[in-house]
Amino acid sequence: MLPDADRMTRAQTVASAVVVCALWVFIGAIFLQNQQRQSAPVPSSDPQYIGRLVSIFVTHDNQVYTNDNGVILAHVPLLECPNQVIAVEVSESGPFVTMAERPAQGFRAAYSVWIDHPYTVISSRMGIRLQLNNGEHVRLDALCNRASATHMMGVFVRDDVVYLTDMSLGTSVPLFTLEPHCQLIWREGERESSAYPHEMSVPLTGVGNAFAENARLAFTFQTIGAPRLHAADAFVYHVISNDGLTALSSNCGLPAAPAQ
Repeated sequence: MLPDADRMTRAQTVASAVVVCALWVFIGAIFLQNQQRQSAPVPSSDPQYIGRLVSIFVTHDNQVYTNDNGVILAHVPLLECPNQVIAVEVSESGPFVTMAERPAQGFRAAYSVWIDHPYTVISSRMGIRLQLNNGEHVRLDALCNRASATHMMGVFVRDDVVYLTDMSLGTSVPLFTLEPHCQLIWREGERESSAYPHEMSVPLTGVGNAFAENARLAFTFQTIGAPRLHAADAFVYHVISNDGLTALSSNCGLPAAPAQ
């Protein structure tokens, strides 16, 4: 709970002012970064609601803030626990999320979310959720004791969309569109591989499996600790974990091989 105004010390007042100033500096950096992106977000589907960026910030002491069009709000602080990591979940057709690789001083995580529908914020000690009125959502969860756990990850294509799935948690995140004539490129360390959708495997589906019907599985890999997802470009994603980086991208300049 927030302290009463008459109990707030001078140090707390100064700390709050520093956090707000740092938020504004970092928001400006995120805005400039997104202005420079080659692919602009899809225009709002709701003519009464203009699309815009909403920022989510987590400080080193687990305080959570959002900034929507200059309105900064504090939410329920995250639970403090050993080896805490933040996991991001975006619904199947949810809004575009960008994670800052190097948050401003005072913050350990920062995200920008493209919002083009009215939404509500649901906050608790376990995480924060932006729930859009069209049913889509973005969720940040505080996971404990996961830093040394091994996660089995998979990359699959379904309905011309590339997904990253955490097979250990059973969650999937859409990344980018991959047309049938395009290759999916992935790089693990110095090793690079590629495949067209029709060349990918047909995974098992159903109860207990992490893949949707009609999915095509490109490859699987393991991470040490919960991975973090970074959008380096509109069609370039980095999956970052304690044991390295896996890069995902597309190549649409080559003719597709005939399907078997």
